[in-house]
Amino acid sequence: MPNDIFCFSGWAQQHNALEALFDNKNCRLFSINYSAFNSYQNFVANHHFSHHQPHILIGWSLGGQIALRLIADQILQPKCLVLLAPPFQMVKNANVQAGMPPQTAQNFYQNFAQKPLETLQQFSVLSSLNDRNSKEMLKNLNVSVENQPNWLAWLNELYSFSCFNLDFSHMPTTVYFHGENDAIINIGQAKYFQQKIPNLHFYQMPNCGHAPHLNNPTFLTKIISQHCEI
Repeated sequence: MPNDIFCFSGWAQQHNALEALFDNKNCRLFSINYSAFNSYQNFVANHHFSHHQPHILIGWSLGGQIALRLIADQILQPKCLVLLAPPFQMVKNANVQAGMPPQTAQNFYQNFAQKPLETLQQFSVLSSLNDRNSKEMLKNLNVSVENQPNWLAWLNELYSFSCFNLDFSHMPTTVYFHGENDAIINIGQAKYFQQKIPNLHFYQMPNCGHAPHLNNPTFLTKIISQHCEI
């Protein structure tokens, strides 16, 4: 029987952006479009998983944080969790120094509200910044202007949420990739996940920005296959 994989893409990215990672006949991919809803609460209340449990849950950036929340709330119970550069806490405060300064977060929010397309283009540049494949990445970062009001709401939720509020006791085997040069989510946030998830396998990727799956997909697929048994 094929292994089911639920994919949660990053903020303002096409919902099926992670499917290219898995070209495997032993897998069935389900890309979850959470941007059709304007909050985590509304998503959970209206997206019916029909008791369908994945073998692997994979989330990139905001998608990784959503995956963590679904497991913590015992809505999904995957055998393996794959995290791609997730934010433990997006905005800097006394508890998390490796976050985005509050003023920078506010400026980005206002820019996206006023000029969404231009702001998303800038966001793509930042996502690929300092990556060894930056030019190629820019071609493959498929931003989504669809559901702009919802993306704005998710941005607000991303700013206000902290993984310090999560119950990590239900986390399965977790494989975590983070680029050393990530200009969106500082790699310094990885230490919080390492402290909270006992069965976490952490891979720090050199010459990599905010999209590990585009930096070295062959490496990611190999490691995921080893840990998640696909």
